[in-house]
Amino acid sequence: MTFISYKHKLTPHKSSASAHKSWDVSNLLLSYNTGFDVEFGVTSPGKEGLDLKDSFFEYSKTADLWQGSCFELFIKIDEKYWEWNFTPSGRSHHYFFEGWRNRISSSVGGAVITGDGGIVKASIDASAYPLLQWYLLNRPKETVVEYQCSCILKVGGEKSYWSSRINPSEDPNFHSPDSFLVL
Repeated sequence: MTFISYKHKLTPHKSSASAHKSWDVSNLLLSYNTGFDVEFGVTSPGKEGLDLKDSFFEYSKTADLWQGSCFELFIKIDEKYWEWNFTPSGRSHHYFFEGWRNRISSSVGGAVITGDGGIVKASIDASAYPLLQWYLLNRPKETVVEYQCSCILKVGGEKSYWSSRINPSEDPNFHSPDSFLVL
């Protein structure tokens, strides 16, 4: 089994609420040939962790989870990429794209979510996504696998946008090819 671990301090996008920029947002990505585990931690000066669960309850849809506090994992192989959104309140949604913003499918769920306070953990089983699993197990060595971890935090009516790699655009764009890192 292949195992890779990445830890990042996420960077706020320049359009983020200024009050949030003093926060510390980090993530840990564990990659296996059978799936992914990702953990996000959010702390604020003077607090051990932020309780983000209440920030989502005002928004009840299962898609468009980024309208409230939402954590995201993108896995990109060639031009195809998978996106998982999950919330501190335990909701998740999955999207598959054939190319940049060319969405082919979406479904509710896709991640097992745990955590409390300012910690959110999600586990993704690649066997639920046959094409992704095939790529992880059978890809040629020269095939580049990229990823991106990001989050949108909505607290007190203000939003901040965080990513393992911020692209230079005026608006946060987590789908931008400039936002991905090599896995």
